[in-house]
Amino acid sequence: MNDTMMNDQMDSDRTDQDMPLTGADLPPVRFVFLAKGFACIFWGLLIAMIMFFGNAAVEVFHYVRIPGYVVGSLLAAWGVWMLSEAGVVSAKWRRRVRVALILVFLQVYFAPFLEWWKVSPHLLFYFVNVLGLLLVSMLTLFYVNLLAADVFHRLPHRGGRIEALAFGGGVLLLMIVPLVITVIFCLVAAVRYQTDFEFEMWQTIIRIPIWIYMILTLPCSLTLIASWKAKDLCYRRLVHDDADSNPMR
Repeated sequence: MNDTMMNDQMDSDRTDQDMPLTGADLPPVRFVFLAKGFACIFWGLLIAMIMFFGNAAVEVFHYVRIPGYVVGSLLAAWGVWMLSEAGVVSAKWRRRVRVALILVFLQVYFAPFLEWWKVSPHLLFYFVNVLGLLLVSMLTLFYVNLLAADVFHRLPHRGGRIEALAFGGGVLLLMIVPLVITVIFCLVAAVRYQTDFEFEMWQTIIRIPIWIYMILTLPCSLTLIASWKAKDLCYRRLVHDDADSNPMR
C-alpha cells in the first residue's frame, strides 16, 4: 500500500514538472506564492542595495549597530521562502530555493563583521568576512536570476528566460569572476612581496577607475528587472486564469 502511494506521488511530481504552469493544472494559490515571493525578493534586494551603498546602519542596543541592508535581506528571505511554498517549478527548483535561502541568511550572518571591520579595518579576520559577504551577495543575485529563469521557462516565456539567464551570466562574469581573480591576485602578491593581504586588496581597489565599478554594479539592476518581470508575469497569469474561471465578473 505504501509503495503504491509513493509511486503515485512520484508520478504526480514528474507530471507537475513536465506540464506548463497554467490555471488548468495548478491552483491559483501557486501563482499567488510565486508573485508575492518575487515581489518580496525585488523590494528586499532594492532595500538591501540602497542601505548597503548608502552605508546605513541600525542601532539595536546601545553601541550595537547592524548594517541596514539586513532589513532588505530578511524581506528577500521571506520572498524566497514563499517561492518554496509554490511547489515544484522545475527539476532543480527546490534545491535552488534552498541554496538561495541559505545565501540570504548568510548575508545576515556576515552583517556584524561589516560594522566591526569599519571600526577595525586593519584586522584581517574582519576583512575576510567582508569579502565573504560580497561573495554571498553576488551568489544570491545569481540564484535569483536562475529562479526567475525557471519560472519563465515553465509559464512559458522564452524571452524572459533568455534575459534571466543572461543576467545571471552577467553576475557571474562581471561580479563573481572579477572578485575571485582579484582575491587570488592579491594573495599571490602578498606572498611574493611579503606584504599584508588587506594592503594589497586596498591598493588594487584604489587603482580601479570609478566607471568600472559602475559596470560591475550593473548586474544588480538587471537582477531587479528579472525578479520584477517574473512577479508581473505570475500576477498576470493569475488574473487571466481567474477571469477564465469567472467569466461573468
